[in-house]
Amino acid sequence: APWQAWLEPDPRLSGVLDRLGVDERSLLTRRFGLGGEPPETLDGIARSMEKRGVHLARAERRAVRRALRAARESE
Repeated sequence: APWQAWLEPDPRLSGVLDRLGVDERSLLTRRFGLGGEPPETLDGIARSMEKRGVHLARAERRAVRRALRAARESE
């Protein structure tokens, strides 16, 4: 479908997960389903980690930025 690309994470993310911290790696893996599990919502992850969704959304954006920066540096 034409909208599918908007739902998929950047393909470079999975290649640089090992360069992130444990928390960031775990968050991105769970959020985008990169470990073979189905992707989870931010709300579901926040409830399981006992954190607020707003804080987790900020952490997700920060982790994605770091991962993409690491991918650009390796090119």
